[in-house]
Amino acid sequence: MLKIWRLVVPTYRYRAQQDARCQTCEVGFDIVQPMSDPALKQCPDCQTAIIRIVGTPPTCVTTQRWNEIRLLSDMNLRKNGFKKLVKQSNGNYVDVLRK
Repeated sequence: MLKIWRLVVPTYRYRAQQDARCQTCEVGFDIVQPMSDPALKQCPDCQTAIIRIVGTPPTCVTTQRWNEIRLLSDMNLRKNGFKKLVKQSNGNYVDVLRK
């Protein structure tokens, strides 16, 4: 079984809904909060009404290529019960991990 190494909590971006009263909500700010928490309604500094800005989610980029190679190795896939299907020239798929 693969282990989850860390709990991922999303980062949300907020900015002033209309006229900003402070630098924080005028420029906008990021805050890390669980998805279960409600969206913030007021700037933490000046209490101005704020809105959550919907953005693109972060992409997962691994800087440790060796770890990716190890996780996707034939030996590790076989050990964890996965199939690795490879398309043949005739269009059929074959499980190459089958012994």
